[in-house]
Amino acid sequence: MMGGQFDVTHQIPLQFIQQVKGAPMLQVQEAKPNFQLMYYGYKTTRPMVADPRVREAMNIAINRAEIVKGIMLGNATPAYTFIEPETLDFDPATKGLIKEDMERAKKLLDEAGWKPGADGFREKDGVRLAPKVLFTQVSYFPRVSEAIQGYMRKIGVDWNIIGYDSTIAPAKMAEQDYELWTVTFPYMSAGDLLNFYFDSANIPAPNRMNWKDAQTDEWLKLGRASLSDADRAKYYGMVQKRITEQHLWMPVMNVAMYTTSNKKLKGVRPHMLY
Repeated sequence: MMGGQFDVTHQIPLQFIQQVKGAPMLQVQEAKPNFQLMYYGYKTTRPMVADPRVREAMNIAINRAEIVKGIMLGNATPAYTFIEPETLDFDPATKGLIKEDMERAKKLLDEAGWKPGADGFREKDGVRLAPKVLFTQVSYFPRVSEAIQGYMRKIGVDWNIIGYDSTIAPAKMAEQDYELWTVTFPYMSAGDLLNFYFDSANIPAPNRMNWKDAQTDEWLKLGRASLSDADRAKYYGMVQKRITEQHLWMPVMNVAMYTTSNKKLKGVRPHMLY
């Protein structure tokens, strides 16, 4: 792009954003609003991650700020909630439900019956706590998965990370033979994200968690049918609290997006064009 071969893109790799900002012929604009969550989801029907204590232990054992600084070079913000706080119908009550705490993570795993073995990795009934984690071999997914694998080892969890080319990753994620997967999801409101992922009618995809909960389904239905902003926010807030307390996802970060254009182009504006 600096050589003039093309004039506009929103796909500049994040690690080069600062370099591109310094180019005199280019303009870099951050898209706002831009709600784009990178998360790891738990397939709750798999025995290894069926216990909410195990899911919570993994959720609170990582250092999101380190990941954002070291891998994303600051072009993201740590995510401790499923919905970004600036989003329509975000529930502030979900703040603080995910608190990073390595020692509490270890205690939760002990309580769930997963005890450290001779090599330091946890076992239960002769089974090693080694969940299979799928990711796509593009962008920052490999490095973030490797970083979290390292954090997991500190609490005795042996993350078995498996990367697939983007041409076959969706097909693999449509299967049931894994415990976790990761993607980045763009959304415009709390209801947009919640109805897409957490309605039991969307099993097996995009509800890959296999989360089948009558209360969640009822609140989603009431949220969709609400005739006032207050009612909609109330029901979607109840869903957010329910799924966060169950630790159905590991939210990692809210990813920034930039539009880069040649300054000779006038009127270019950034949009959330995932």
